[in-house]
Amino acid sequence: MSTYEGLVAVLGANGGTGREVVSRLRHHGVAVRAIARSEAKLAAFAEQSIETAVADVRDPASLEKALAGARAVINCVGTRVGFANAGKGVADFFGFGDDGADAVDNRGTANLLDAMKRVGAEQIVIVTSMLINQPLNPFSLMMKPFGDILTMKDKAEKAVRASGLRYTIVRPGGLTNQPPFQKGVKVAPADALSSGSISRADVAEVCAQALWTETAYGKTLEIVSDDTAPVSDWKAFFAPIPLDAAAAQAATAGA
Repeated sequence: MSTYEGLVAVLGANGGTGREVVSRLRHHGVAVRAIARSEAKLAAFAEQSIETAVADVRDPASLEKALAGARAVINCVGTRVGFANAGKGVADFFGFGDDGADAVDNRGTANLLDAMKRVGAEQIVIVTSMLINQPLNPFSLMMKPFGDILTMKDKAEKAVRASGLRYTIVRPGGLTNQPPFQKGVKVAPADALSSGSISRADVAEVCAQALWTETAYGKTLEIVSDDTAPVSDWKAFFAPIPLDAAAAQAATAGA
């Protein structure tokens, strides 16, 4: 069990990765608050007596209320485009509407960081994506017309790095619904990987461990599954990834 003290707010808790994050935090005995856009999206958590709150990253006031008392945030919010967002109009289908990548991934992250500071939350783990800085990758080219999602996630990452908060940025490969701990996890620095997949449950475990493992702080890491044994030493797992430039500079200044 973890010795982590304090409440962790999980944004996007109703999504596939968010649900797994809530599950892993509870497994580790961590106090958790599941946050989504509506009570309906949170009903399954309420039925399990999990604390819930309604908030939308596009609404700063709702965020401040939902985050009150939280020590840390794991942000699993992400824009849905194409047929995953069908029925909301052409703009949202292509990721450029009120529910698009700029509104949710970019400005929504800025709203979240501001709200965290107002309520005194000190740490964020954010799930983004591989390929953010690989514009010629076929998948990157395919996603460009859909809200320029990877560019918006890049802006979100930059805001996190500049926030002054303790952070870890987790960039998974393609997401699957396999159970956790069936495979090992390959970890690499930002922009090092261009293919691979990983289960949402394993992503969730990486996010949870990043909260209380100091070797994860101030880093951007990419993860995919591999054929090694499941991770047993999380300190060693995060350690080879270099600090982001801003984090390294801050560490040097504080030394």
